[in-house]
Amino acid sequence: MPENGPDRQPQIITISTVTIVKVAVFLLAGFFLYLIRDIIALFFMSLVLASIINPLASWFQARGWSRAGAVLVLYLCILSILAAIVMLLVPAVINETRDLLANADAIWASFLATLGPLREFVASQGLGDSLSGALSSVAGGLNVAAGGIVATIRGLVTSLASLIIVLVVAFYLVVSEDALKRLFRAVAPEGYQPYLVDLFQRIEKSIGGWVRGQLILSLIIGVAVYVTLKILGVKYALVLALAAGVAEAIPYVGPVFSAIPAILIALTQSPLKGLLVAVMYVVIQQVENHVLVPKIMQKVTGLHPIVSIFAMLIGVKVAGLVGALLAIPVAMMLGIVVADAFRFLKSNR
Repeated sequence: MPENGPDRQPQIITISTVTIVKVAVFLLAGFFLYLIRDIIALFFMSLVLASIINPLASWFQARGWSRAGAVLVLYLCILSILAAIVMLLVPAVINETRDLLANADAIWASFLATLGPLREFVASQGLGDSLSGALSSVAGGLNVAAGGIVATIRGLVTSLASLIIVLVVAFYLVVSEDALKRLFRAVAPEGYQPYLVDLFQRIEKSIGGWVRGQLILSLIIGVAVYVTLKILGVKYALVLALAAGVAEAIPYVGPVFSAIPAILIALTQSPLKGLLVAVMYVVIQQVENHVLVPKIMQKVTGLHPIVSIFAMLIGVKVAGLVGALLAIPVAMMLGIVVADAFRFLKSNR
């Protein structure tokens, strides 16, 4: 029993001045990072771009090229590919998307017609109205998302200065082998510089491997879906293939969501075609999970799927489309830092 008498000494909690100063410095540092969040986002974009092209620059260097010349050639190739995509694919995607949204109600009516005897049951249960409303909500969401993407692209084009900064910083990170040492020599104490250089290199390797692998997977899945839908004669093949390629970045959930509209559209054309499309998506995902992912992602330490999904949701909430693009790389970086922190605490027990 605790003593409650007059002889009990009161407990005194003391907080040293050093502790107060540390807390204040930590809060100020956090506030400062919040103020420069746009600059941090540009730096992460530069890091991701550098992580993608660094192995390619090393490949060219091994064959007698200078790293600067290799990076410039890679920049030219990347910009040419992006220009070709904008000129060839974007107009077709926009046209198919507009047509799909304009015919959303007709597609749903055609789908109900394919149900046959089940149509009356669906109507009696009110499922038709509910699903029709859900489809309208999805169409409205697609309109908003499409407008947001167009606005984002327009903002990126008009923000030429930001693009130049990303290209220049990435160029410096790839070309200058001592760039990290010089940077950390200027901002970090000498004792921490070797660790920071090693940490940065591990982060770059991890993010670069994930981005390259994800781009390859998305491209393969998108092309496979497009070719198969074209062979089956399914409408809006380009939009559906693009959705499948983009959704590939979202583990487990993404492929399922990208398959639903394709199956629905195929069912409006014929039940057999809908069944074939469903089988096609299952086959593609099985090949991806058991063949492509082990081969392409075997050297990449990925995040847990739940962590990836939550990271993307947080990224969208914080910074929209840009946040979604940077969510996984930032989460991977934090994962490496947290793992190092736990190892440090464990070794000092």
